[in-house]
Amino acid sequence: MLGVNIGSRFITPSGNIESVIFQDAHKLVLEDTQDCFQANVISQDDFENKLALNEYQPKLIEKPHSILSEYQTQDRDERLKYISILRDLVHKLNVPPTTESTYALLIPEVEKQHPETKVTKHPGHKTICRHWKTWVTSGFDNDSLASKRRSAPTRLNTATEAVLSHYVATLWSNSESKLKSGHYAAYKTITLEENKMNDEIKIASARTFYRRMNELNETEDRLNSPHISQAERNRRLLTLQQHIKTHYALQRVEVDRLHINIGLVDDKTKKATNRLSVYVAIDCYTSAIVGVVIAHDEAENKENVLNLIRHIYLKDKNLTLGGKPLAIIMDNGPGFNNALIQKTCERLNIDSVYNPPNSPSKKPFVESFNKIIKTSFFKGFHIQVENEKSTVGFNSYKGVRTEKGHEPSGKAISKYADVLKSDFTRLFNIFISEYNNKLHRERKFIPTMLWNESIKAIQRPKYDYNSVKHMFHVCIDKESTKLTQRGTVRCLKQTFYSPELKQLRMQLDSYRLKGQNPDVAVYYDPFDASCVTVSVRIPETGREYEVITYNINNDLPKEDNLPPTSFDEHAGFEPKSTGILVDKKHDLSGNYVGTIKSFHKQPSKSKRSGEETSEFESNNKHNYPNKRDNDTFENMIRKDTDISDRIKKANLSDSKLNVDIEARLESTFKDENDQTAKPSVSPKNKDSYNQNPEGKKRLW
Repeated sequence: MLGVNIGSRFITPSGNIESVIFQDAHKLVLEDTQDCFQANVISQDDFENKLALNEYQPKLIEKPHSILSEYQTQDRDERLKYISILRDLVHKLNVPPTTESTYALLIPEVEKQHPETKVTKHPGHKTICRHWKTWVTSGFDNDSLASKRRSAPTRLNTATEAVLSHYVATLWSNSESKLKSGHYAAYKTITLEENKMNDEIKIASARTFYRRMNELNETEDRLNSPHISQAERNRRLLTLQQHIKTHYALQRVEVDRLHINIGLVDDKTKKATNRLSVYVAIDCYTSAIVGVVIAHDEAENKENVLNLIRHIYLKDKNLTLGGKPLAIIMDNGPGFNNALIQKTCERLNIDSVYNPPNSPSKKPFVESFNKIIKTSFFKGFHIQVENEKSTVGFNSYKGVRTEKGHEPSGKAISKYADVLKSDFTRLFNIFISEYNNKLHRERKFIPTMLWNESIKAIQRPKYDYNSVKHMFHVCIDKESTKLTQRGTVRCLKQTFYSPELKQLRMQLDSYRLKGQNPDVAVYYDPFDASCVTVSVRIPETGREYEVITYNINNDLPKEDNLPPTSFDEHAGFEPKSTGILVDKKHDLSGNYVGTIKSFHKQPSKSKRSGEETSEFESNNKHNYPNKRDNDTFENMIRKDTDISDRIKKANLSDSKLNVDIEARLESTFKDENDQTAKPSVSPKNKDSYNQNPEGKKRLW
């Protein structure tokens, strides 16, 4: 009989349970499960009739519910995130569950409802289809999504992966040591502290941690190799970017300085500048450029780095991305690692992370962009010129040291300069604007769109430059100064006043009557002369009191999208560094292209003016007319004169000439001492950088 075997159980009309203990082609033997001595012999035909009349009903075997292990439970919960959201999409939008278009809708919805999944790799399309089929065929049993393996190598959950990625982005990036055991000990200490606040955070195994460190160290060693090709360098930098996980915009900002072998033309003097330095700040989550400063310094300058941090907060109509970073990743150079920058970051509540020297792998995002600047801007930017031939790239750019056409000397670079500094600033602004709004093929997103999505998803306090500009007051002019009777203060030949400063002056007068005369300290930002901070310690309480006071001059720019006037500009200097912000809106074209009026070629060296140089004989006759007449001179140099006679005549003549030369030199020095000599200033003097055209010296 089909479906009836030895051991099958049936419920009798009396309610007992009988089990089949014997079966052949004609009969069956059923035994009571409660009393093994009671057996019932029944023919096959009678048994089939009783089954048809439901007198005998089959007893289903109760299968015990499986108890899932911890690994299976975690695996089921991770898969259920995707399946439950996929079920809602199928019911609401009436879409097929296993198509690629539905998968494209699923992933953004999962990231929206479960933001922690952004830091992990999503299951593939075919994997989701397989899980959906398993869930449907099991009768929508959630436990069917659990893995059949009750134990497996530990797969890091979202929270654990986030802590490990944070360690790589901070402590590993700041360390020069490659000792894996030391890094693992530090990682365990950090993870245990995080576990107290979140139970889901677990410590990754030493094997998993060491494997991650080996990959990073191998990539770093390869990047430092001089024999690596540019294609491999780009590929490994992209791999490092994937290892450094960030969750939102401005969580991690990398900065760097790039020295470019190009000279520009000064707009006022029309002379070539020194070689260009570009200071860049890039957001690692969106790959958006949030700050750019250009300078003409030969070495890293801490004031220019300070100006770069300022420009992370400054915006214009084209470059609109910026704000307060959570952490800034810098190298260990003197321009970045100094008390001025550290104090600025401390006042702004920004974590400053310093990388070891010669470690480009610790800053993969900005290192990759440095290559993009050289290739896409200096070599690939389309420059359209009015009424002239257009060019691709800057003809004045001579590449790096290893490239063909490199000009090592500063003189050679200056003679190729042909683009005005103002035109270069505008073209650079166009390039950064197009870059931030262009689809990045490697990471498959547009920085501006990803930035806007991050701002909407994660609400963070918004900061603009006007709200934090007093935090950049970290430089001090004098250790102590006095307030004037009018309640003003002087700083770098600028006068500042505010009603609060006037009240402070009146309060300090009361202490002056008691025999106390407290001084004030004035802190300023060298690139913003609009205001300063006056700090004083109150004698009675000892509390530090600060007042922000403003410049009384009326020639400061009032536009919010333009940077303020610096102290150097008030003194008639060019600032040490400038941003690339402009006041004109750029229409996005999707291409790196810009227009200038014309190129400005450097003039070639003019021919020396004056009379022709005289010949040897006439020159000697002119200088010494009384010592050597024509006959004596001709006889002395005639070839037919005996050699001994010629030597005697020459010695006699030279001794008389020496006496006459000494007399003439004495009279010459006497005449020069009587006249007022004007010192000559060499254009290559190292102090010429600190002097303006009128000869004044720089104030700071």
